[in-house]
Amino acid sequence: MALLVMIDFLAAKTISSSHRKKILWFGLFSGWAVLSKYQGIFLWVGALIYILIYNRNWLKEFTLYLAGSYYGNFAAPHLGMESSE
Repeated sequence: MALLVMIDFLAAKTISSSHRKKILWFGLFSGWAVLSKYQGIFLWVGALIYILIYNRNWLKEFTLYLAGSYYGNFAAPHLGMESSE
């Protein structure tokens, strides 16, 4: 699911509200992907490389960073960032 959503919003020349919603879904789906397998990290690596090379307008979008925080919340337990009691 994350890959399908990523392909849909990255190909956009102009960023609309539907693309903003799709990047938030991408953050959620890629977070779930990293919970099941570490290869889910490569979804973000690929998306960021594409954004840096072809469409830097996404770097101005707050939703990209919000989706990254969704992803980070799911990836934190795997990176040893959980709180210890």
